[in-house]
Amino acid sequence: MRRLLFLFSASAVLSMLSGCAEMSTMMGGPGSDSMHYAVTDDGWKIAMKRISGGQSGKPPVILCHGLSYNDRFYSLSPSASLPTYLAQNGYDVWIVSLRGSGSSTKWAYKLVQRGMEGYDIYKNVSQGEGNEQLIGAAIGGLKLLTDLAQDQLTNVSGNPKYANWVLDDYSLRDVPAVLKYVRNATGQRKVYWIGHSMGGIVMLCYLIKNSDPDIAGLITVGSQLTMPPGKILYTYIEQLQFLRLMELQGDSSKIAKAKQIAQATSDDMFYNPYNRDPQLSQMLHSVGSDTPSVGVLGQYLELISSGELKSYDNTFNFSNYASRINVPCLIMGGAADELAPPQVQQFLYKNISSSDKTLEILGVSGGYSINYGHNDSLISMRAAQEVYPRILNWLDQRTGGSSSTYSQSTSTPSPQKTYTTDRYSSPSSYPGMGDRRTQRSGGYRY
Repeated sequence: MRRLLFLFSASAVLSMLSGCAEMSTMMGGPGSDSMHYAVTDDGWKIAMKRISGGQSGKPPVILCHGLSYNDRFYSLSPSASLPTYLAQNGYDVWIVSLRGSGSSTKWAYKLVQRGMEGYDIYKNVSQGEGNEQLIGAAIGGLKLLTDLAQDQLTNVSGNPKYANWVLDDYSLRDVPAVLKYVRNATGQRKVYWIGHSMGGIVMLCYLIKNSDPDIAGLITVGSQLTMPPGKILYTYIEQLQFLRLMELQGDSSKIAKAKQIAQATSDDMFYNPYNRDPQLSQMLHSVGSDTPSVGVLGQYLELISSGELKSYDNTFNFSNYASRINVPCLIMGGAADELAPPQVQQFLYKNISSSDKTLEILGVSGGYSINYGHNDSLISMRAAQEVYPRILNWLDQRTGGSSSTYSQSTSTPSPQKTYTTDRYSSPSSYPGMGDRRTQRSGGYRY
């Protein structure tokens, strides 16, 4: 009887989720959203949300999130949504969730240590393949299934092969799969890529390893190939590592506390506090975040330690080959960004070989109303008014488009090509922000 009751409940929920997924996939058309999935060469499903810009003929623009986030990073509020803004101006927007995040393939950690292994068990039980022990565990975890659905865990798996991956997998496997899918779906070879933080890093690494003339342009916001060391950043990565280990071990008593600690650190480090919207940051923690893998976090620790981005096996130094990047680039970074400060943006600008390249430091010295931090460079009301139009103008100048269709700002800062270090050498040039980074003397390249 218990088995029949569970089968009914699980089947009903699964049918509902399946129906929702099918409906979401079919919601295509101008101005609407649709879900798509690219499959990598190692079998991961990479989720993409498409927001159609209508029949403007403008090329596809792919948006990619940063470390510990997913596609919802870009859509926390209708008033501060870069993809919506670009789609309303005619662009065909695709928002990616890299492996292990959002609705892409991810491993479901055990919240209770009683043999419950996530969606695979529910699916097997609903198909009559589960034994009584698994059924009992699944009944006890039925609420988790609902929670997983609410958290976008469409492709959640209990297979341990999905428990770990490295940053190289993003650039060598996920990015090619996404590009292939978008090009086939749209019939257009030329695409633009916009990446926040790690979302820009993965394209930088892809371009260093691959010659792809059909990347029509790259916009990075807070991305880097180098990093001056900082104690607070090292602490944050260690906090994420501990959280991930607790997830892998299924220690539910420590997961919530570990999340709370990491979230507090990120709120302190990733924003200008005068430009952080508490509601947006809380939504980001709730629906826009996913814990990175141990492998990815290990590469970030190496980046912090050596100051240079390297492959997982430590045999390839990406920062030494920045000159291989020759596509049009808009390099943006907050003047108050503690993760990817202005000097790493200047490194990118100086070392890529693109003939069409622009460096934009988002701060008072550049004509903005405030010195932006790492996250609020894109997810803040000020960013919607000041940064989004600058991104749109850069795209329109290269696509022959017009930005008169939709605008959230009546005036934008005047663009400038280059910046010298003395313009942003003092992080305390605005109220309340000092240099909280612990610097190491010597060894950093500009």
